[in-house]
Amino acid sequence: MQNEFNWETAEAKSVAKNKGDIFLFGMNEEVHTFRLVSNPVSIEIHWEKDRARKNKRIICPATGCQICKSGHGAKTMYRCYVIERGQEDPVIQILEMTTNLFNKIITIAKKMGNPINYDMKIKRHIVNQSYTEYLACPAKNSQSLTDKEKKVAEIAKTKANDMSKPNTPEEILAMDLLCLPLSVDEQFDDFQVMANKGIEDDDWNNFN
Repeated sequence: MQNEFNWETAEAKSVAKNKGDIFLFGMNEEVHTFRLVSNPVSIEIHWEKDRARKNKRIICPATGCQICKSGHGAKTMYRCYVIERGQEDPVIQILEMTTNLFNKIITIAKKMGNPINYDMKIKRHIVNQSYTEYLACPAKNSQSLTDKEKKVAEIAKTKANDMSKPNTPEEILAMDLLCLPLSVDEQFDDFQVMANKGIEDDDWNNFN
């Protein structure tokens, strides 16, 4: 379930000590200059592995969530739309934040006003293998949005629900997650694979 906030009136959220921020789509360790073009929303994210051991990110649907029922909790994240400045063909990107970065931007907003009205510099910094943080500060010389950027920002207003649309229970089942029990048919298929492998290994076909 999502909640929308206003940058200027949102309050800082409590955060566990030494918990780093996650990532911005496509962001490297250089300083990026963005214009935030939407209010933030909170979402609940599950990180799970499928049966091929690949990581899957699932936006929790809350009601009827099979992952929650399995005892795996979700993590609160925050998202907003941004435009990276200085691009010839600007596009909407999603800035995904843990509470640390969210709080940093709220602190800036309380001093500088709504960050929709000025540029924000954000840097991704990998501290070590298990900890990544983000540094954020307002840009000293914010430039007005170009006509192309204004059009993209207007499009973002029509896509407010898209960035936080939860996965459906049907989509979650189709991901074949390790945390969820196999159906009867899937259990039978796995048994057949194991049985066939055993026959081949022991060469039962040649047994007299």
